[in-house]
Amino acid sequence: MLEIGSEFWKVDNSTKKNHLFPSDTKWFLSGQNALNFIIDDIKSKHDVSSVALPSWCCDSMIIPFIINDFDISFYDIELKNGNLVQKIDKECDVILAMDYFGYESSYNLSNYNGIVIRDLTHSIFIKEYKDATYYFGSLRKWTGVYTGGYAWSNEKWTDEIPVREVDRKYVSLRCQAMKQKRDYIEGLTKSKGYLEKYEEAEDVLDECNLKGVYNAERADILAAQTLDIDKIKKKRRENAKELLKSISDIALFPEISDNDCPLFVPIIIKCRDELKKTLIGKGVYCPVHWPISKHHILTNRTREIYEKELSIVCDQRYSTEDMKKISCLIKEYMKK
Repeated sequence: MLEIGSEFWKVDNSTKKNHLFPSDTKWFLSGQNALNFIIDDIKSKHDVSSVALPSWCCDSMIIPFIINDFDISFYDIELKNGNLVQKIDKECDVILAMDYFGYESSYNLSNYNGIVIRDLTHSIFIKEYKDATYYFGSLRKWTGVYTGGYAWSNEKWTDEIPVREVDRKYVSLRCQAMKQKRDYIEGLTKSKGYLEKYEEAEDVLDECNLKGVYNAERADILAAQTLDIDKIKKKRRENAKELLKSISDIALFPEISDNDCPLFVPIIIKCRDELKKTLIGKGVYCPVHWPISKHHILTNRTREIYEKELSIVCDQRYSTEDMKKISCLIKEYMKK
């Protein structure tokens, strides 16, 4: 393997249709686009002005509420004795909740007084949640779709929200980038020009997310409905368990339960940025969740996760031997 991590270059499909998504699921250009649509739907039905968001989140979860003039509060997500604790103690018109990295939590928001939105981006393969009015997420974090935003609701959607056709420029750029990366991974080229293509595509996507709501690519809808869930879950669990044999002492989730399907194996380490740089030097690209933006409002406790977390790759593209390589690199670094 020339490199481990970064963007996908293929989709993991089977010949059978899965039952992951309800029949009335709506499909969008991105997860943020799906959230845009949900907010529009809420505003068309309810008089709302405040939202509670998790302090540990991507700014793509914050920006749609800023654009819609919500008063934003952050409930604390923090580390306590090495464990991740969610302090859902804000009463707002709307609350957005999520589980992290495909690891199941036990909290339930069925009795929350406001409208509950669940971000399933990290937890789509864990279980069927039933404590929210709205559900949404993105499949791009799991496999190589071009678009992949989705949403469904326990209420009837309003018919008044305008939705634009899929942005062809964005899809074309993603298609080109994935082909170029596939050629690189298969040794057909030494060029890493796909990096610029992916970046260009993300710039176009950022513009689209600010403009409104766009449909998903039709091929991605079919791909989502035929994802090989068994393969994805089995391989990710195997890879995560292999990593945890060596790095459970620094893992945010040191054990895997029966329902877990790891998106990554997140670790907490003081010299995170130095370790990330070391891994990149060896061809292993592990992301940070998430960069702190100007929109975040953090305490010293909630800031700690942002400064120490590194997401170790464990997805279905890679073998247990690849995981052993990553483990060895991390252990070597920690011995310094």
